[in-house]
Amino acid sequence: MEENIYTALLKIQNEVRPILKDISIGGATAKYKAVSALAVLEETRKRFIEHEILYYPIAHEFTSDKGLTTALVTYKFFHVPSATSIETSSIGQGQDKYDKGAGKASTYADKYMIMRLLHMVTGEDPDYVGTDDHDKESLKDDYYACKQKLEDQKLDHQIDDEYFKKATDRLTTYWESQNFQGMAAAKQKLGL
Repeated sequence: MEENIYTALLKIQNEVRPILKDISIGGATAKYKAVSALAVLEETRKRFIEHEILYYPIAHEFTSDKGLTTALVTYKFFHVPSATSIETSSIGQGQDKYDKGAGKASTYADKYMIMRLLHMVTGEDPDYVGTDDHDKESLKDDYYACKQKLEDQKLDHQIDDEYFKKATDRLTTYWESQNFQGMAAAKQKLGL
């Protein structure tokens, strides 16, 4: 059977390996691990070249609201030897209060389009946000941030030894019991 765009993409699907989440993203309200666009390109670029597939965006639609840019991007995948092609689209969002929202949104759309098209595995289900491991890791980060804040306040003589001991004991209890509401209250009281 002569290779075409479909058989070439199927071969690439069989060749790509699972990608490890290689970057940490976080702010004041959320922290999580993600796959970088670079990791996706490193895993796929050479394979697209070997199977003689070009892909490129053929249409972009951008909307922006309060610093959040959404990009709807349509791509063409072209198999050079057979002159067969397919089109697919992807949505990405980028938050930026300056001029990088469109670029971030486009990069996000590119990365996830390739990952979906090739059924690339990252080891986690992106729809299942509340995984136990994610929640435990987030709670652990919160615990250490709160404990550090208490230690800083103690060193600055803003709290005494008795308050420090009680507060750190409570934090440890919250962490061990995985009481997320208690941790949230502690973070709020400490101004985190």
